[in-house]
Amino acid sequence: ANDWALNQAMRPNKFFSQREHLQLFYAALHKRNIPVDFARPEDNLAAYKLVIAPSLHLLAGGEADRLKLYVHTGGTLISTFNTGLVDEHNVVPASGYPYDLTDLFGLKVLEFDPLPPGEENNLNFQPVFPASANHPARIWCDLIEPKDCQILATYTRDFYAGRPAFTRNRFGDGRAIYVGTMSTPAFYDDLTGWALEQCGIKPLL
Repeated sequence: ANDWALNQAMRPNKFFSQREHLQLFYAALHKRNIPVDFARPEDNLAAYKLVIAPSLHLLAGGEADRLKLYVHTGGTLISTFNTGLVDEHNVVPASGYPYDLTDLFGLKVLEFDPLPPGEENNLNFQPVFPASANHPARIWCDLIEPKDCQILATYTRDFYAGRPAFTRNRFGDGRAIYVGTMSTPAFYDDLTGWALEQCGIKPLL
């Protein structure tokens, strides 16, 4: 359904590829010999210490509830921009972005700015996140209004400067991480390494 919605004529960013976005996360985990399962948001996620849900563009209310239950009972969720932009009927929610998950992430996405290829911003990270560089922000930049979340990185240039780009929020017994932009493979290497350490996940080999 997400792939269908993102291929409609009115898609939010013609330069964004969901497959390429997924591949960035998958490649970083594969590099560390971490096996990956593919699940749906409505599946029982309780067995997983870490769930990565990039670009859930189309999200039903029941699916949002499942994700909240997973985090509330101790799970760690990484989500990204282009999440909850429409409901299961491909209708924009009146409650704000991401649909039915603003409490989970402790933020609201006010709007987003598509960047054409070759144009980018940069990210400035807080010490709590061990970034190997000030990674670039590409393709998509969410303009985030933080509520209860911890800000892990901000944009550095233009009208984005100082605005949150990467956050973490406590929700019940778990944590919900939100990445409001797209970056290079080096960032996803840093992100997955940090998340695996936070969750106590080690490679099988």
